[in-house]
Amino acid sequence: METDDVAEAAGHPDDGARRSVAGSFAGAVTGTPDGPGIRALIALTRDRDPQVRDEATFTLGFQADADSPAIRDALWERTTDESAEVREEGIRGLARRRDPRAVPLLAHLLADPEGARTLTFAAAQIMGAPELMPTLLEYDPDDVGVTAALDACDPVRKARLDAFARELLRALDEIRPDLDASVYMERFAPGTLLGLGASTGASCYSVEGLLERAGGDPSYAAGLVASDNPRDPA
Repeated sequence: METDDVAEAAGHPDDGARRSVAGSFAGAVTGTPDGPGIRALIALTRDRDPQVRDEATFTLGFQADADSPAIRDALWERTTDESAEVREEGIRGLARRRDPRAVPLLAHLLADPEGARTLTFAAAQIMGAPELMPTLLEYDPDDVGVTAALDACDPVRKARLDAFARELLRALDEIRPDLDASVYMERFAPGTLLGLGASTGASCYSVEGLLERAGGDPSYAAGLVASDNPRDPA
């Protein structure tokens, strides 16, 4: 279904039909923060049916790679929704956009075990706020997403990762300048990535993953990356 058709269907009188429409937007609205799809999806976050609001807020907040003041305003509105599920989606959606208003709300959500789901830890990792540390430390580090969230929010762990990333780039520049390595973060995703020049044809690496694989040794990590990407014999 085309975006305009989906947007038109968002006004369907049947609650179930609108719920289905709310979940069908993610791909259609990627990168189009002011298009008809986003406008219809924002309207659905204010729907009379809480299940429609829940589905629409999840799609807008955690599936759509789009950001704008209107999107943030819609997510902020949902943080006071009468439905707990909708409130959670609004909080996580704001955090995914690194909106500072999400920090105290996310801390409150993490303080309630019922609200601490995998996506909540992912939101905490994206936010990377030290204020989230006290509640994160209450969880088992073996729980999915907890360690990654702690690494992002703990200033000491983050400083270690930043130092590792700098030294990794320096080591790669020394042994393989042709790889044209760079470190970056994606706008809507957690974690730090190591990217290589387009000429290598290689995919990116998780810097956190390299730190673990190399036991914290950036020179060894550089060697791992270099061995993965042998020089062109030509």
